This record gives sequence, structure tokens and C-alpha cells, in this order.
Amino acid sequence: MIVKETPAKLTGQDALAHALNSLYTLPRSYPIVWLCSSGGVDGARMGSWEGRVRQSRGGGVQFTELLTDKGFPQEAPKRHALASQERLIPLFPLNTVLFPGASLPLQIFEERYKLLVRHCLDNDSKFGVILIKSGSEVGEPAVPHSTGTVAHIVQVNRIRGDRMFISVTGQQRFRIKEITQRRPYLAAQVEVMEDEREVDVPPTELQAVREAVNQHVRLVLGSRGGWQRSARLPLDPVVLSYFIARTLQVGLPEKQVLLEENSTARRLEAELDLLRRENEALKHRVAAELRRRFSTQ
Repeated sequence: MIVKETPAKLTGQDALAHALNSLYTLPRSYPIVWLCSSGGVDGARMGSWEGRVRQSRGGGVQFTELLTDKGFPQEAPKRHALASQERLIPLFPLNTVLFPGASLPLQIFEERYKLLVRHCLDNDSKFGVILIKSGSEVGEPAVPHSTGTVAHIVQVNRIRGDRMFISVTGQQRFRIKEITQRRPYLAAQVEVMEDEREVDVPPTELQAVREAVNQHVRLVLGSRGGWQRSARLPLDPVVLSYFIARTLQVGLPEKQVLLEENSTARRLEAELDLLRRENEALKHRVAAELRRRFSTQ
């Protein structure tokens, strides 16, 4: 594991470029944590954040947001209207789960995914990001899970070696109805799922979730030598549920279950259980870190 910190003077696209350049010298699949205090990426309202960047085995560099303390929407996001609830969409199977509202940079260098991106840019700049169920990101087409997230391309840059760096933002969840194409890339007829417009979560339960999230943020930062009084959390329960889902440092199967959950109330309930479990484990890590630090003084 390598920890990289983006220089404070770099922001936006320059900060992302710095992180990507730092990966070119690393072996593929080498884990790296990138800490950045950038004010955002080309208008994507990311604010201050801390994240994990990894170089996949062929799909490119991927970034998964872990923590953020400002800059994300406080209200419900705009519901992107589609012509119908069903549509044909190219699929990009990955070893990651993209949630609505999250940003994901990708480095594209496989020919099939260059074709996919060009196809998207010639149409509505959208494709589906979906977790791989079996198979790999490179080689033969992978078998995906049935639920993923519509990704909207918001930035495209060509970089050295005829590769492309794209930044996407998650929109609605979708469910695959039928795989319609397997080569050169997967495509499917999907049902786009709208989130609930009215969410009935008792105020006491919502407050318990917020307190658990704040404790989680403090513990994660504390395990790395940092500190924060509280995080600014989204006000809208739907946005909050997706923020927690991408913040939680749990396995991909658990994240996939959260993505597949149609009820915001049940998603928040499951996240509260996960937060309490993870917070207990983090308390031990923070205590061990404090003992280590004081024992060396």
C-alpha cells in the first residue's frame, strides 16, 4: 500500500492528473490511497474528499470516494427524466459499485471500451456501470450482476499512449432485462429505476443514522492520525443513503446489496447496522494506533 498526497496548490483536473501520473510507475493492481483536498473536478461537486485510486488489470485507473466533508448536494438531486423507463444501454462491467451521485474517473485503453466511449459520445454520453459477478475486467466478456447504475460522461481527455481519461457521474439505478450484445462490448435492454419521491423515515432513526455516520468519519480519520468534529451530511434521505453506501468501507458484495435495495428506509436501516459494526472495529484500530504513538514518545 502506498499513500500519495496531492500538492495543495493543485486543484481539479490538475490534481487528478497528478494522481494518474503517479500510477504510471506502479505495477498494475498495486493498491494506492490518494489523499487530496481539491475543490472539485471540472464542476463535479466533490469538495474536500479522501479516496482510493487503484490501477485495474486492464480496465484502467479507478477511484472510489470514501469520505467527504463538504461540496456534495444538500438537497435531493434532480431526477433525470428519460423518454421511457426502458432503454438500450452499453455496459461497462467493473470490480466496483457506482452509486447515484458518485463520481468515478476511469482510464480507458482497451479497444472495446474506446469503442464504447465513442458510441456514447455520439449519442447521449451514457453507459451502465455494473459490478462483475464472475470473470474479469479484461479478456472475455464478464458476467455482471443484474443491477447497476447509469453513468453520465462529464469529462473526456486523451492522454499518452492513445488512452482516454473520462470522468463519469452516477445517475439512476437500472436492472438488466436482457443482454442484447456481447461483442465488442456488452449492451443490454434495461429498466431504469426511479428513487422514491417521498421517504418515510422516523426522525429518531434518521438521527441515529447521522450520528453513526459522524462517528464513522471521526474514527476513520482518527485511525489515520486525523480528527474532525463532524461531517456535513446531505439533508435528503435518498442522497444520504447513497452517500453512506459509498463511504462505508465494506466489501463489494455488501455494497451491491445496498445498491439493489429499492427502499430508502430499508437501505438506511441496513447501513446503520453496517456502520455500528464497522465503528466497533474502528474503535479498536484507533485505540491500537494511539497506544503505538504514545509508546514511541
